[in-house]
Amino acid sequence: MPGITKNLIAIGKITKTIGVEGVLKAEYLTDFPERFRDIDYVFLLDEKKNKLLKHHLTGSEEYFINSSNILKDSLRISFTGYPSKETAEKLTGSIIEIEEEKRVKLPEGFYYYYELADLKVFDRGKEIGIIKSVNNYGGSDVFHVILKNDGKEILIPYLKEFVKSVDLEKGRIDTELIDGFID
Repeated sequence: MPGITKNLIAIGKITKTIGVEGVLKAEYLTDFPERFRDIDYVFLLDEKKNKLLKHHLTGSEEYFINSSNILKDSLRISFTGYPSKETAEKLTGSIIEIEEEKRVKLPEGFYYYYELADLKVFDRGKEIGIIKSVNNYGGSDVFHVILKNDGKEILIPYLKEFVKSVDLEKGRIDTELIDGFID
């Protein structure tokens, strides 16, 4: 059975119970909510303790999905062995995770944000910093880069005009930034 040492990715967060029959509401942390139709079990992470929860009956880290209802803005989910509001309530606040190898395969040239974090950034062959995080503020994805020389943070739009290549195996992103971008 997998443990915390496994590579897990977050796909949802349980926010509250609904009704009296152990149904939980979860917000999506995935662009692919339909994946909940194809998975039998998940792992639940206690974010505060950074520890996987153990099933109260089996002691396993696996939580088998009893039912799931995929809605536009949220998920309704219940787990085997958690038939009531009182038992399910203990799971609120947990992060729903799956094994990384079960993630949705993206088309070539597309990446998950977590894959890009910590990659070295090069501008015209010279290392300039490291990606701290990736966000999308509505227009395009934006790299938050910590500069190597002074520790300042800059934002680089993930656009073909600036980002020329991404190489996950080599752990690098090559850019061609306009003059004054870093200064």
